[in-house]
Amino acid sequence: MKLPMKKFLAITLSLFFVASFKAAAKEPGIWVKQKNFAQVNVACVQTYTCHPKEDVLHPDDVYVAVSKPELITGVCSAAGGPAGSCNECLTTPPKTSCVWELRKVKKN
Repeated sequence: MKLPMKKFLAITLSLFFVASFKAAAKEPGIWVKQKNFAQVNVACVQTYTCHPKEDVLHPDDVYVAVSKPELITGVCSAAGGPAGSCNECLTTPPKTSCVWELRKVKKN
């Protein structure tokens, strides 16, 4: 089935407008536990970074702005390693909201 050019353009522009409008609002993201952590005796400090739930495609003049990273204090675990070692930092994700949005790159 062939679409007339005007109808094709109308649909394309409508989809672009909806996508642009949605991207302007802050969207919920997910906290991701980073691989490395700092050990402090039997405690540890773990960094969590905020990421969109799915990959975000965007033009070059736009970037993905996310919530600032969070440091969470946890408890060391040997995690199958030698007793007394700290191979994993047991924490819960941050309680603060993780959000992201698309922002225009500022030109100098």
